[in-house]
Amino acid sequence: GFRGVAPANTATPADATTTTGTGMRMMMMSMEEEDSKVERLISRSVGSLLAIKVCTEHGVAPSLTAQVMDRCLAALRPHHAQNHAAYAKLKEAFDGLKARICAPPEDEEEMMMMMPAAAAAGGGAPVPVPAAAAAGGASPAPVRD
Repeated sequence: GFRGVAPANTATPADATTTTGTGMRMMMMSMEEEDSKVERLISRSVGSLLAIKVCTEHGVAPSLTAQVMDRCLAALRPHHAQNHAAYAKLKEAFDGLKARICAPPEDEEEMMMMMPAAAAAGGGAPVPVPAAAAAGGASPAPVRD
């Protein structure tokens, strides 16, 4: 599991008088820091999933998708040694997912499954996205035959 804060009830009777005022504030700050770390981990994990989803649903080039996945994984790298085993499992899962997502399609049916939904619904080839639209600028709607 991930590194946590020691339970508050571990104080001995001799320590009971020192766990007031400053000690309680420090313990609360420590718990808030831990909560913040967990929130960042969750946020980065969800962000990673969304980034991968966008790449796969919008026909992003496999090489770019692999780079996005590498950056997502790097953002999840732990700071404490005791979390390296969990990270190794996460990396293994990312590597398997990357191999599956970024591998070239083996046949036409698989290629059709990988196409964005809008292109597949039209029955034709995917419509190229103008450079201005890819950069976030406005562009005219693509014209279909």
